[in-house]
Amino acid sequence: MKNNCWFNIILTALLLSPLAALYAADVLKPNILINHVGYLSQESKRCIVTSTTTSTFDLINESSQSVFSGSLIFANSDLGTYKTGDFSSFTQSGSYRVKVGSTYSRLFSIGSSVVTQYQDFLQMIGVTLRNNHGKSGTLDFALNLGCS
Repeated sequence: MKNNCWFNIILTALLLSPLAALYAADVLKPNILINHVGYLSQESKRCIVTSTTTSTFDLINESSQSVFSGSLIFANSDLGTYKTGDFSSFTQSGSYRVKVGSTYSRLFSIGSSVVTQYQDFLQMIGVTLRNNHGKSGTLDFALNLGCS
């Protein structure tokens, strides 16, 4: 009976080890948070990265070439612990992904009209875009809830 018990324990451990490894790999895989709408060329551009020990990130163009590299800076807030990457100095219009280790973010755009391409939709739901006091690349919004 004891031999059967040890056999079951060993068999269970052997069967669960690959599942534990897959779970650990998924948990330790960095999540890269970006602005899905996109970034204005001349404005601030940052990403947030969770669950990583990596200290650098790359900005990858549609040809899979690295066009910018930066450092990930540790941050701790009420929301938790994470790292941030700043690529504000990169202003070339186009479509890009952030790469951390072997993980890629979703595709996003950098350009002068990335926000205004959603203007019709935003106006439909009551958000009006306007230039903020003539400052280049800065947009403000007003939410019209139909209240007077």
